[in-house]
Amino acid sequence: MLRRRVIQKWQGFYAIVDPEHCVLPPLATADAILRAGPAALQLRWKNGSDRDRFKLGVELRKRCNQASIPFVMNDRFDLALLTKADGLHLGQ
Repeated sequence: MLRRRVIQKWQGFYAIVDPEHCVLPPLATADAILRAGPAALQLRWKNGSDRDRFKLGVELRKRCNQASIPFVMNDRFDLALLTKADGLHLGQ
């Protein structure tokens, strides 16, 4: 089950890391974003393998946790559970 945590109103920018569109490596991109203090950070990676998405998700979750920023997984409920994401984004 996803961790239940009271999150005050998310205000500010909601950042998305998509390795298919990052100029820098995804973790370097995420580190720069986290330093800016977003309301949340989402991993969106439509064409990555399950293994690669899981590995990146775990690392992003760890970094988000250290920065006290909620981590959101895109589209994949199973990966949200496995990475202990704070939220899940379900698109159309």
